[in-house]
Amino acid sequence: MNNIYSPVKTHDRKILAVSDFIDRTLVRKVETKSLEPVDFIISCGDLDPEYLSFLRDRLDRPLFYVKGNHDIRYTPANPIGCENIDRRIISTGPLNILGLEGSMWYNGGANQYTEAMFYPWPCAQRFSNQC
Repeated sequence: MNNIYSPVKTHDRKILAVSDFIDRTLVRKVETKSLEPVDFIISCGDLDPEYLSFLRDRLDRPLFYVKGNHDIRYTPANPIGCENIDRRIISTGPLNILGLEGSMWYNGGANQYTEAMFYPWPCAQRFSNQC
């Protein structure tokens, strides 16, 4: 029998993942430089762009983000120094990360998508066929 799934690849990357709310404990650790080192930061949405710029600046690590369904103040220049990975795959060693912004459609607001809107994205088709 042919196994369509690849073996699990491991990685040694230390990732700081943030979303939805500002964690005051994290802010304190970043400000006092007591946070353990990370290789990069991923924002999964619904955070102020200024907060992402703060994390990127203070930790001096790459920050990748997607916008959440409440993120309406982002511009191409803000968050500063951060990289939008919506509809893109980034690779770091054996680790591949697919960025998809927003949420399923529920009231027609910003960054909301129906399935019909979502599936024309080539990376969505590629990964949905592998699930």
